Amino acid sequence: MSMNNRVKPTPRTLPELAEGDPRRYRMNMDWVWSTENNRGLTKQATVLATVSTSAMEQLKDRFDAWTGYLHGPDDEDRFVHGGWFCQRVQVDAGQMVLLFGSGGQDVAESLDYGIQWFSGAVLGAIPDTTVVWQELPLTSE
Repeated sequence: MSMNNRVKPTPRTLPELAEGDPRRYRMNMDWVWSTENNRGLTKQATVLATVSTSAMEQLKDRFDAWTGYLHGPDDEDRFVHGGWFCQRVQVDAGQMVLLFGSGGQDVAESLDYGIQWFSGAVLGAIPDTTVVWQELPLTSE
């Protein structure tokens, strides 16, 4: 695993999308915290983000600038920060597919933190983007 340990310090104030922005992810607390889904907070929650745009070069540039604040990528193209990760799954002419994940006691907070930071820093700078958020089944860590 080759991880880049020279990262930029986290900004004091993280950029976020406006509350009403349709691209903004809304954390589903029932999904990550319910006793039937995650008793004991031992499971990992992952969210698949499919970002579409006609400004792919700009999206790649913004993503690369944002990941300068994160550790990575590792051999699986995964970037980490604190208790969450972002992994590039696919990049093609009009789409970037990313997987965000976290687990443990702070699963909801850390996952939401990473997704909101990505959304504000990357999507917020490119009006010509749409995103589909898909919560995947919880998995054992």
